[in-house]
Amino acid sequence: MIEETRVAIAEFLGIELISYNFIQLDIWSIIHFLSGILVMFLIFKFLKLNIYLKYLLLFLIIGFFEFAESYIYINQQLFNGFVRAENFIDTFWDIIVGLFGGIAYHVIYLVKKW
Repeated sequence: MIEETRVAIAEFLGIELISYNFIQLDIWSIIHFLSGILVMFLIFKFLKLNIYLKYLLLFLIIGFFEFAESYIYINQQLFNGFVRAENFIDTFWDIIVGLFGGIAYHVIYLVKKW
């Protein structure tokens, strides 16, 4: 029961929204966008850094999570098939979409401040 549910959720999140040559976006991209917003919110809320360091930190955090996701996939026997395989293009767009989420939060922050 739990395994079937996990597989159904993974298949749903893996539905491709856009897949064209070098662009690959799926429903997971929405989650990456929202996580970029959340991480940037936390960076703005708790860290007093200049804007360049905030974006660098956002990039490093998103990149770390993508690296961790790849590590989990490579070591499937340890994690019982928890994540699906991703190619380089998908990983690249996960990072870009997460950064766009951070930019969206920054714009919202500036508008609220104005």
